[in-house]
Amino acid sequence: MDTIKIVCIGHTTLDDIVISETGDTYFRQPGGGGLHSAAGAALWSSRKQVGVVTRLPGGFPPAHRREMDRLPSLDMEGACQTDETGLKLWLLYEDEGYRQWVTHHNSSTREQAAPRPEQIPERYLRQAVGYHIAPLPLPSVEALLTRLPQEAVLQIDPHYDWFFPQYRGRWQPVLQRTQVLLPSEDEFAKFFGIPYGQEPECYVPYVRELLSMGPRVVVLKMGARGALLATAREPEIWLVPSAARQEDIVDFTGAGDSFCGSFLFHYVDGMDPLDCAVRGAVTSSLVMEGWGVLSTLRIPQGTAEERLALVREEVRRGIQRIV
Repeated sequence: MDTIKIVCIGHTTLDDIVISETGDTYFRQPGGGGLHSAAGAALWSSRKQVGVVTRLPGGFPPAHRREMDRLPSLDMEGACQTDETGLKLWLLYEDEGYRQWVTHHNSSTREQAAPRPEQIPERYLRQAVGYHIAPLPLPSVEALLTRLPQEAVLQIDPHYDWFFPQYRGRWQPVLQRTQVLLPSEDEFAKFFGIPYGQEPECYVPYVRELLSMGPRVVVLKMGARGALLATAREPEIWLVPSAARQEDIVDFTGAGDSFCGSFLFHYVDGMDPLDCAVRGAVTSSLVMEGWGVLSTLRIPQGTAEERLALVREEVRRGIQRIV
């Protein structure tokens, strides 16, 4: 049995997707931050080094679970099958790339669908050197931290419903324990009460404020504009461009989650954060070329390394020093 290197913890969802521009629809697509982040990390592994902790809803197709169990790079011991309704979402893609999530009337709540601390396998706790917590309600994050080893690398992608100024006091002890924080631009803007969509230079003081709260690394995910990267160790702040080609993009659901999984997979090896971000950008580009997390999990082994070899120099040339 392979040794677990990192563990991704988060929701599994069943998504019904509607694209207004084309009229396309996709129903009961497996998704969620837990699976997407694990899939992004697993792209870089040839062994079962990536553990996933999630709650599979009662309606999760057994054939999908069997397929995931057979994957050479994903360990599903922490994926708990339940008879619950689970988190069922409408993903509505509107004009200009805007999207919104609407829960089904009979969906479980995000709290009900969140993984429990006792669900983390003992083997993961003994072996893993890093843990990624995908977007979960803050009470769920707080509960999970009571079980995770203090010495492990902790990476968090905050949930958009809980990263607000009124929760700052509760986030403070969480961030003091967090090594890597990866908010999206929307969550970041809400946390500080600032306008969304500003030039990266305008975000610099707020990124530095997040660093002062505890994380060693902050990565601000800005979609097609790339990712803003800052570390507590160095004064420079960098903008890492997207590695995606617009004409190849099919679906950007899960692109940010997969970036996170890939980032942690390399960060725990001691890789420079800038190089981790380049690999995260490569991972996101591959994810966006297919529909859903199953498409990512079916990408052949070695594809991520091949794509990195093709675009690494181009991406690195596109990196901008903001300050």
